[in-house]
Amino acid sequence: MSRYAKLLPTTMLLSAALVSWLYLKLVPDVGYIPASAQGGQIYVAPADTSLAGHDISGWRDSQIRGLLKEWAKEVQSDPMPTRIDPVTKGVIPGINGLEIDIEGSMARLHSINSPGQHVDLAFKEIPPPDTGQQEPYGPIYQGNPGKHAVTFVINVAWGNEFLPRMLETLKNNGVKATFFLMGDWAEKNADAAAKIASEGHEIASHGYSAAEFRQLGTAELIRQIDKSTEAITSATGQKPKFFSPHKGEITPQLVELLRQKNYQLVLWSVDTVDWARPGVDAMVNKILAKSHNGALILMHPTDQTVQALEPMILGLRSKGFRIVTLGTLLNPSPLAKD
Repeated sequence: MSRYAKLLPTTMLLSAALVSWLYLKLVPDVGYIPASAQGGQIYVAPADTSLAGHDISGWRDSQIRGLLKEWAKEVQSDPMPTRIDPVTKGVIPGINGLEIDIEGSMARLHSINSPGQHVDLAFKEIPPPDTGQQEPYGPIYQGNPGKHAVTFVINVAWGNEFLPRMLETLKNNGVKATFFLMGDWAEKNADAAAKIASEGHEIASHGYSAAEFRQLGTAELIRQIDKSTEAITSATGQKPKFFSPHKGEITPQLVELLRQKNYQLVLWSVDTVDWARPGVDAMVNKILAKSHNGALILMHPTDQTVQALEPMILGLRSKGFRIVTLGTLLNPSPLAKD
């Protein structure tokens, strides 16, 4: 094995492990692999330059290419198509494969013209093969387990008094969440809804009202979808593309209507159960123990949630998780970021 191979985890041959490592090492605000150098006819890296954390000061072009070729054998992942989870019967989104782009990485190095520089490795993404078949549609309980990231799914139909502190905590910690707003709440609290959107958070639909979705007929289901879209878009300027019904109640009819209207139906994989006031410590401990790659963490604006939010953020980050919006989590690019 190459003496440089120790720089990369041996589990890089496993797709999920590879993408998790890339999130930890390459995506900004979790820590990324530095890289760098300088170009010319006979390329020699300037002083104090590094590639993937490895000092390449004084290295020639051919040496650097050799290093990249060695790494390329280890850093590789296969694409994974969208599939049905055999346990939940929900949809697990697909993810692109990755390989080191040697020429792209060299081009980045050649663009550097001073010592002490750092640039990222370049990667090529490999989409799953086109089978000619329609991708499966259904509820999404989690993102792809190849992403070492989670999403805060925040349902809002009440709890106005706790929203300012929740938004402040998210902002202070550099976290963007996905807020599922109830339509009638957005109508009555347009300023609060607009504030959430203005903070850069992703906006989604929690239906129009706190209805029992399993008891609704077609006409009322359509009303729940359309009226919520209208109210939320009017209040926030964002047209939702994700929908999560009250209490997570789904029916085949609702699933089909959302498919026709190009909504993604979203539920969750980890629940704070904050509405039951389980206690701040219990809530934090549960989330840190149960979170996993691609987790959708459900919460609401409550006094205990506000108190637990920062410890949850710090704890998740200490485990290497990125906290991203739902759109970023479900993006097939393993390097997508908010």
